[in-house]
Amino acid sequence: IDVLDTNQDGVKDFILSFNYNDTQHIVASPYKAVYLNTAPNTYSLQSTLNTDNNEYHSYTITLNGVPSIFFPGYLTPNRVYQVINHTLVEYKPGAFASMSAGSGRATGGAVYQNTSTGKIYMLYLLDGTYYTKEML
Repeated sequence: IDVLDTNQDGVKDFILSFNYNDTQHIVASPYKAVYLNTAPNTYSLQSTLNTDNNEYHSYTITLNGVPSIFFPGYLTPNRVYQVINHTLVEYKPGAFASMSAGSGRATGGAVYQNTSTGKIYMLYLLDGTYYTKEML
């Protein structure tokens, strides 16, 4: 569960991740759902972001002054979403997939902004070695 004002109304909303992994007995589809705070103690489903599995952690971060959320992939590419025009929009779609192309196993990762240069970077564990690359 992450907390972020996704619709820019000044009230925090919830982003929930539901995963499936190959150790579960019941097959279920993974998804990430955004629940808006619509009244005190009341949340309503706004949208589903994607149906990728992700690792059991995610975090909010500010990138270029924009509230963002990072989802590390579980056997799928990592993704970053930003609050743009009152909704979550994927930031640099395909950047992590491009970085991991050709690797046998892509796990773990992070996104961060260099405070000196302002550039945004991806960190990815590819075939047992960590690599970093500017997120273009």
